[in-house]
Amino acid sequence: MTTYFPDNLPPRPDDPESWGVELPGGPGTGEQIEVGEDEFFRMRFLAEAGDAPAAEARVLSWLHHNGQDDLRGTYATATDQPAESGRWEVIVHVPVRY
Repeated sequence: MTTYFPDNLPPRPDDPESWGVELPGGPGTGEQIEVGEDEFFRMRFLAEAGDAPAAEARVLSWLHHNGQDDLRGTYATATDQPAESGRWEVIVHVPVRY
């Protein structure tokens, strides 16, 4: 499944660390890619959640509430199975704007 910003984003909890959202490698980690005629910055996250759609929504909400400038057109796709128990790998594509 794929979740698009801002569809069905959960409210950010008082303690966002409780979601266990992690960007392995830290800020700036990712790569610029082309999808058709569009350019995206692709990043890999890990998130704790009960299922893949919840992990996608949590990562998008986490990004939104952590000051990302413009997430219009951004989408997240989680793996079909968790990377480890209750922890999902989520790939996020953010459109590149010039």
